[in-house]
Amino acid sequence: MLRRRLRHHAGVNVGSIYGLILTAWGFASAFGPLLIAHMRQSTGTYSSGLHVIAVVMALSAVLPLLVRPPALQANLPLREREAERTASGINRRG
Repeated sequence: MLRRRLRHHAGVNVGSIYGLILTAWGFASAFGPLLIAHMRQSTGTYSSGLHVIAVVMALSAVLPLLVRPPALQANLPLREREAERTASGINRRG
């Protein structure tokens, strides 16, 4: 589903956007536990760290609903315009 949504919104830039998403995911998986451990040692409880995670998850759920697909650009080469039309489900031939 993520790839299909990316292809719909990003057109020909799916690879670079997907790479950025995976980079952010790797960064979060590396430093998220460190952040939670630091907050646990500072406060003596996990609740503050879990609140941070809850806010980030809520933002992650809302942001895709706010994103709109970009308009097709007339100055793109024909091959890229066709790729965007195919990715967004627009088919000129029927």
